[in-house]
Amino acid sequence: MSDLIFVNGLSAKKPHENAPSFIIADISAKVAELHEWLNANQGLANDAGFINLQLKESKAGNLYIAVNDFKPKKKSDAPPREEYYTPKEPVVDDDSIPF
Repeated sequence: MSDLIFVNGLSAKKPHENAPSFIIADISAKVAELHEWLNANQGLANDAGFINLQLKESKAGNLYIAVNDFKPKKKSDAPPREEYYTPKEPVVDDDSIPF
Protein backbone atom coordinates (compact mmCIF):
# COMPACT_ATOMS: atom_id res chain seq x y z
CA MET A 1 0.00 0.00 0.00
CA SER A 2 1.36 3.41 -0.91
CA ASP A 3 1.44 6.46 1.34
CA LEU A 4 -1.86 8.24 1.81
CA ILE A 5 -2.28 11.49 -0.06
CA PHE A 6 -4.86 13.68 1.64
CA VAL A 7 -6.84 16.20 -0.39
CA ASN A 8 -6.48 19.75 0.95
CA GLY A 9 -9.69 21.72 0.70
CA LEU A 10 -12.07 18.75 0.96
CA SER A 11 -13.52 17.40 4.18
CA ALA A 12 -16.11 14.75 4.95
CA LYS A 13 -18.25 14.27 8.01
CA LYS A 14 -20.83 11.72 9.03
CA PRO A 15 -24.32 13.11 8.47
CA HIS A 16 -26.44 14.52 11.27
CA GLU A 17 -28.24 11.78 13.22
CA ASN A 18 -31.61 13.02 11.91
CA ALA A 19 -30.52 13.03 8.26
CA PRO A 20 -32.33 10.65 5.88
CA SER A 21 -30.72 7.22 5.51
CA PHE A 22 -29.74 7.87 1.88
CA ILE A 23 -27.29 10.59 2.94
CA ILE A 24 -23.97 8.84 3.44
CA ALA A 25 -21.69 11.79 4.21
CA ASP A 26 -21.55 15.56 4.26
CA ILE A 27 -18.70 16.78 2.06
CA SER A 28 -17.40 20.34 2.13
CA ALA A 29 -15.07 22.02 -0.35
CA LYS A 30 -13.00 25.06 0.55
CA VAL A 31 -12.68 26.35 -2.99
CA ALA A 32 -9.41 28.30 -2.74
CA GLU A 33 -7.56 25.47 -0.95
CA LEU A 34 -8.97 22.78 -3.24
CA HIS A 35 -8.10 24.81 -6.35
CA GLU A 36 -4.53 25.30 -5.09
CA TRP A 37 -4.19 21.57 -4.25
CA LEU A 38 -5.52 20.49 -7.66
CA ASN A 39 -3.09 22.79 -9.45
CA ALA A 40 -0.19 21.48 -7.37
CA ASN A 41 -1.16 17.81 -7.89
CA GLN A 42 -1.99 17.65 -11.60
CA GLY A 43 0.58 14.86 -11.91
CA LEU A 44 -1.79 12.57 -10.00
CA ALA A 45 -4.37 12.73 -12.79
CA ASN A 46 -4.89 9.67 -14.98
CA ASP A 47 -4.82 9.70 -18.79
CA ALA A 48 -8.40 10.99 -18.87
CA GLY A 49 -7.54 13.90 -16.56
CA PHE A 50 -9.23 12.54 -13.43
CA ILE A 51 -7.82 12.34 -9.92
CA ASN A 52 -9.67 9.47 -8.27
CA LEU A 53 -10.60 9.93 -4.63
CA GLN A 54 -11.86 7.63 -1.90
CA LEU A 55 -13.98 8.43 1.13
CA LYS A 56 -12.53 6.40 3.99
CA GLU A 57 -13.17 5.88 7.67
CA SER A 58 -10.32 6.03 10.17
CA LYS A 59 -9.93 3.60 13.05
CA ALA A 60 -11.31 6.34 15.29
CA GLY A 61 -14.45 6.52 13.12
CA ASN A 62 -13.69 9.85 11.43
CA LEU A 63 -14.22 10.24 7.69
CA TYR A 64 -11.50 11.51 5.38
CA ILE A 65 -10.83 11.83 1.66
CA ALA A 66 -7.65 10.47 0.09
CA VAL A 67 -6.33 9.93 -3.42
CA ASN A 68 -7.00 6.48 -4.89
CA ASP A 69 -3.74 5.76 -6.71
CA PHE A 70 -4.64 2.20 -7.79
CA LYS A 71 -3.53 1.51 -11.34
CA PRO A 72 -4.71 -1.76 -12.90
CA LYS A 73 -2.20 -3.83 -14.80
CA LYS A 74 -2.32 -3.40 -18.53
CA LYS A 75 -3.44 -6.45 -20.45
CA SER A 76 0.08 -6.83 -21.83
CA ASP A 77 1.39 -7.08 -18.23
CA ALA A 78 -0.95 -9.98 -17.42
CA PRO A 79 0.48 -13.48 -17.73
CA PRO A 80 -0.57 -15.46 -20.79
CA ARG A 81 -3.73 -17.46 -20.29
CA GLU A 82 -1.89 -20.80 -20.30
CA GLU A 83 0.07 -19.82 -17.19
CA TYR A 84 -2.95 -19.44 -14.95
CA TYR A 85 -5.43 -21.77 -16.61
CA THR A 86 -4.72 -25.28 -17.71
CA PRO A 87 -7.76 -27.33 -18.69
CA LYS A 88 -7.86 -30.77 -17.19
CA GLU A 89 -8.40 -33.81 -19.35
CA PRO A 90 -11.77 -35.42 -18.65
CA VAL A 91 -11.54 -38.57 -16.64
CA VAL A 92 -13.15 -41.44 -18.49
CA ASP A 93 -13.68 -44.69 -16.69
CA ASP A 94 -13.89 -47.50 -19.29
CA ASP A 95 -16.17 -49.48 -16.99
CA SER A 96 -18.77 -46.69 -16.98
CA ILE A 97 -19.22 -46.52 -20.77
CA PRO A 98 -22.52 -48.21 -21.62
CA PHE A 99 -21.40 -49.69 -24.98
